[in-house]
Amino acid sequence: MRRAFLALFLIASTLHADELRTLGGKTVAGKTSRIGADDITIQSEEGPVTVPLTQCLGLELKDPGARPAGNFAAVRLLDDSTLHCSQINFAKDHVNLSLASGQKVKLPLGQIVWVLYGAQDPSLVKKFEKVLSAKVKRDRVVILRDGELNPLEGTLGEASETSIQFTPEKAAPLAILYERIQGMIFYRTDPVTETLLCRVVDGDGNTLAAKALRLDGETLNVFTSFGEQVPVPFARVARIDFNLDKLTYLSDLEPSRFVEKSELGLYIVSYRKDKNLDGEGILLDRPYAKGLSIHAHTELEYNLAGKYKDFRAVLGADGRAGPVSPVVVSVYCDGIRRFTDTVNVKSTRPILVDVKDVTTLRIVVTYTDPAEAFQAVNPHAILADARISQ
Repeated sequence: MRRAFLALFLIASTLHADELRTLGGKTVAGKTSRIGADDITIQSEEGPVTVPLTQCLGLELKDPGARPAGNFAAVRLLDDSTLHCSQINFAKDHVNLSLASGQKVKLPLGQIVWVLYGAQDPSLVKKFEKVLSAKVKRDRVVILRDGELNPLEGTLGEASETSIQFTPEKAAPLAILYERIQGMIFYRTDPVTETLLCRVVDGDGNTLAAKALRLDGETLNVFTSFGEQVPVPFARVARIDFNLDKLTYLSDLEPSRFVEKSELGLYIVSYRKDKNLDGEGILLDRPYAKGLSIHAHTELEYNLAGKYKDFRAVLGADGRAGPVSPVVVSVYCDGIRRFTDTVNVKSTRPILVDVKDVTTLRIVVTYTDPAEAFQAVNPHAILADARISQ
């Protein structure tokens, strides 16, 4: 009985463990005991494991439970933070926010990109997203009339406790009461100058961009790009995303150049993202959630802008649909070939290519012998987990 209880305890502990993913592809499971200026420590079954923040991709925490019920407004900031607020109090040059989770946040008015009142209504959010999708280089106030959102273009000005100044196009300025407004959109061109470390997502739907973190007991102190320190109960944190362009899957990008052809002008299946060429999940030595399936002859080119250090993938082919003819996979960095290998269905291999200071990454999948292209059967390669990292 005691052994059975211990086994159940260990299973429960594993199910509720925090999980830290690293740039090296490792996952550390356990209890988060420390988040400091430079690293995170996880108490794992093997003992404490400390990982530098520069090597962290994401920290998944236990389920924080349901969000608080009730009405709230959503506020988006310049650094892409999104805050759910039970109350918004405007002043001349700043805004005081009361988050639905209880925290108080003060920030400059110039940090706000948009505000949507009644954001607890999914249908209203969907309509507001449609308004946001219009690329308008003007401020807008959004009025709800007969169930529809009506954006009015103009210039938003000074704010007070009860109203905000709005100057419509070719009209005199007027003060609009907040109670008449469903939303406001500020056209901002100033970039965020602070270097961001991560985004903290809590169980109340808030996403806070952070330039630094510190775990003090049961409170995660989030140091924001707008100068405020926001305390978040650690029990309410759902995840911390450190992957701000550190690691990017090629299947999440669109190639800057794409060439796809048959040596004999035959119809071929287009390359696929996160699927094999039959539309099934990627399966090599094991299943992979991410990757590229590429038919010969295909060339995919990506603009790296010199931002990344290495390109990694697991190379192979999927024989579930029948025989597979071997192909040659080559990787070019700024026109220089840095990797080439023949791929068949019998084996897989990891690849690592140095792309430091590289502007253009080009992947070419072609026939082993173009003269035999007509006899080739399902000639393709799969680059599972194809990713670039900083």
